[in-house]
Amino acid sequence: MRSLIQFIIQINRIHLPFNQTDLLIMNRNKVLTEAIDNTKNGIISKKILSGVNGNVTLFSFDKGQSLTEHSTPHAVFLMALEGEADFSLGKESFTFLKGEYLILEPGELHALNAVTEFKMLMALMKR
Repeated sequence: MRSLIQFIIQINRIHLPFNQTDLLIMNRNKVLTEAIDNTKNGIISKKILSGVNGNVTLFSFDKGQSLTEHSTPHAVFLMALEGEADFSLGKESFTFLKGEYLILEPGELHALNAVTEFKMLMALMKR
């Protein structure tokens, strides 16, 4: 069975400065929420993989921080890793909780407001 990292590498045709086995060893027993720090009064983003067809980025939001409504021309996969956020997708609003994921179609308007300290993973697919 392939790991999520192997799958993301394959679909993005990612070229890494080290081989995939090294990447899997380096990430063994790592918890994604530990790969990015919490922040006070702000938002942190940390790109963990990048390729010609997209990228994978971790985000950390302090309580009360938000992303205003925006869209992207690419498909996006989001997974809530820690905490709780209010999420709007078009005219719908809902709570985005740890363990949940969303798939956004290109051009969909969306926004986020962190209700608690909140971390999420974003995979942006350019094709």
